[in-house]
This record gives sequence, structure tokens and C-alpha cells, in this order.
Amino acid sequence: RSRNLEEAFAGIDSLIGLSNVKKFLHSLSRNIIWGEEDGAPGNYIFFGPPGMGKTMVARRIGELLGLLGLLRRKVNNVVECRAADLLNGTVRLREAVQNARGGVFFLDEAHQLAEPQNVWGRSVIKRLVTVLEDPEIKRNTCIILAGYPWEMERLLAVDSGLQSRFGGEDSRIVFEDYTAEELLSILDDMASRADRIPE
Repeated sequence: RSRNLEEAFAGIDSLIGLSNVKKFLHSLSRNIIWGEEDGAPGNYIFFGPPGMGKTMVARRIGELLGLLGLLRRKVNNVVECRAADLLNGTVRLREAVQNARGGVFFLDEAHQLAEPQNVWGRSVIKRLVTVLEDPEIKRNTCIILAGYPWEMERLLAVDSGLQSRFGGEDSRIVFEDYTAEELLSILDDMASRADRIPE
């Protein structure tokens, strides 16, 4: 397991920027290994602007939690969903979470649930809180919500159930903007791999 973890963190540490994210993942891994967590995979909330790799990091968390034995599903264990799909009825929340059992349920652009113009948003939030209170879900499924910083604070303020599940510092991951130097490094990396990127 230790070698697989080393390889996983080598991949994480090679990412450009995201220093807060890297620190959080290292800390989470240490706490789990030292037995400071309660054995449940936990719930996490990502605060950050678009284009910061939040979906990629959700997949990394799925990989880490699988390697650390907190998830039954070890590989391909992240079910990704957008808030817009829940709001327009394309995806049903409970079915999506059921599909993620034993793995990770990642809800991107979750802040949209709290936007005043989304008439079904409050209903989806109430169903989400119910899901989060399910003992079976809490034991074996990781829930991650992601969205823009201040809009996510508005989402948490909508329902005290969300605040209690995601309000702690140990569940919040802040994605800081890339610096100019980091953006140049990303462009250089993309240019170096241009001939390997499918059209």
C-alpha cells in the first residue's frame, strides 16, 4: 500500500500550483494513517474559481481514500454530477448517490442550487441534506461539493444541515488562483504534450 500511496502523492505533488490542496491531501492522509479520523470517508467542499482542477482533485481524493481503505470501490470510484443536471431533472440525486455508494459522489457547480432563479434548488438542497444524514452513506461514501467561493458560502447558509456537514475547517479545501508564473508553466506543459493530445 505504501508504494501505491507514494506514487499517488508523487502525481499530486507534480501538479502545478494548488499548494493549499496539496497540504490538505497530505494532512488528510496522515490523519487517516495515524487513526485520527473516525473511519468514514468524510464530506468535503471545494471553494474555487472555474478551471482550477476541482474535478481532477476529486478523482485524486477517490484514489487516496481507496488506497487508505476507506472506500469499498478502489478504482474508477468517482461519480461526477453537475448541479444543473439535478435542477433540470436529467439526473435524480438519490439515484446518483446510490451509484456512488462505496466511492465518491462529486457535485460540481453546487452553488447553483442556491441561486434565487433556480426554483427547484431548495428542494434539491433538502434532499441532499437527507442523503447526508443517511447512516449507510456516512459510513461508506464520500460526498464532495464544489463551486465558486462566495456563492458556496451562500449555499451553506441556506440549510443548517449543510453547515453542520461542511462547516468545519477539516472539510474545506480552497483552490487559490494560479499565479502568472504557474499559468506560464501550465502553458509550457500543454505545449510540450501538444502532439499527444487527441484532436
